[in-house]
Amino acid sequence: MPSIWLLFIYLFVRDRFIKKIIIINIFILLIVPSLPITSTILEKFLYDNLSKITIQNKKPAYILVLGAGVDNDGKYPTTESLKRTELGIELAKKYSVPLIFSGSLDAELLPKFFDLNGITYIKEVRSGNTFESAVNLKKIVKFSGRPLLLVTNPKHYKRSILSLKKQDLDSKIPNNFNDNISVNYSFLPSISSILRFNKIIYEVIAITWYYLSGKI
Repeated sequence: MPSIWLLFIYLFVRDRFIKKIIIINIFILLIVPSLPITSTILEKFLYDNLSKITIQNKKPAYILVLGAGVDNDGKYPTTESLKRTELGIELAKKYSVPLIFSGSLDAELLPKFFDLNGITYIKEVRSGNTFESAVNLKKIVKFSGRPLLLVTNPKHYKRSILSLKKQDLDSKIPNNFNDNISVNYSFLPSISSILRFNKIIYEVIAITWYYLSGKI
């Protein structure tokens, strides 16, 4: 974190005025990310125009579940992966279309944790990130004019959609996508707000990197 680096620099600075400036900046960097209102405002970048790409009344070709990794032992999908799969199964049943699990080891493991009787599913296990998922999916699915219905974390929608679009793959998001979006304009600091802030910054950096490297 930047505040840690500033603290490190502080230890080697002798000028009192500069020390005060560093302390003020450390304070800002510690407090601002902890405010719920900060994350709520920043997330608007990630959620901008998402309401325009919901599935509405269309029938998708597939339900695409992008994995969110596995635990350190590599034996169990993360809670986020399981949560996405639950929604993916619900949507696959609703629209009566195949389900795609994409994302390396989690794509291999997830079908083992759910009852998928009556659901056709595909495991795409070669992808290690969002860009690779988009590239590999283009090789294995046929759309016949219908879009993919994307299931992932709302913060991840923009990068996923742009990655798929780069591969000429049309994708939509669930109509209730905003049910999982937290809106909090509070000025009361909290640890959960810091964690939320870090996830937003990670996604913004990832989108920037994807753009600069021509992946979106």
